[in-house]
Amino acid sequence: MTSPHPPSSHHLRPLHIAMSPLVHSMGSCLIELDHTKVMAVVKGPSPAKWNDEWEEEGRLGVKVRWAPWGREEGGGKGEWMDEEEKGLAMVVRNSLAPSVNLSSLKKSVIDVQLEILQDDGGLIPALIIAGSLALADSGVELYDLVGSVEVGMGDRGKEIVLDPCTGEIEKMEEGGKGARMVMGVMGVMGGLGKVTMYECRGPVEGGRMAEIEAVAMKGCLAVHEAMRKSLLEKEEL
Repeated sequence: MTSPHPPSSHHLRPLHIAMSPLVHSMGSCLIELDHTKVMAVVKGPSPAKWNDEWEEEGRLGVKVRWAPWGREEGGGKGEWMDEEEKGLAMVVRNSLAPSVNLSSLKKSVIDVQLEILQDDGGLIPALIIAGSLALADSGVELYDLVGSVEVGMGDRGKEIVLDPCTGEIEKMEEGGKGARMVMGVMGVMGGLGKVTMYECRGPVEGGRMAEIEAVAMKGCLAVHEAMRKSLLEKEEL
């Protein structure tokens, strides 16, 4: 089931944020980016293991797992992440780490555990958003929240789509020319105006890269504002 964009294609899909859905955790957040759903839970800070004690700063750990029903092949087996989950965890960690004051967590580890409940496009942004808000919910000292979006551009290069769903991504791949499709993901500390991550895959001609980046930045700032409002609403309860 997919949710198509309005004609302009520069609109975000509906974003639902539930703060502290797991009341007994240090921090938690449930993100629904239309039909893409991710749960984030924070554990710690806990003392670093013996092989981490030499580090003066704290360490941020990220673990990503698919729910058993989240993909066709099911969730990962046992406690270990599979290769896809490891790749997602690395991207999320690298995106979130600049926003965390790790010097305030000396010789400690803070873990963010993310579960993918459903994927309909925008998975990496949903993981980053959920992880950032769960960290804020836990009370860990942050420099800022990290907002994130995905953008796409099809082979014809006529229109940049902000926050595409799976159906729109498949449409951009039509005609057997998916290798020429462009997909980008950006993470931004909106309050500070600092990009924590930006990845763009596919051939981009002329000045279109600047256009893609501008659309992504605008989307990240809009997401960051929604995140900030959700956090303020939670604090006012």
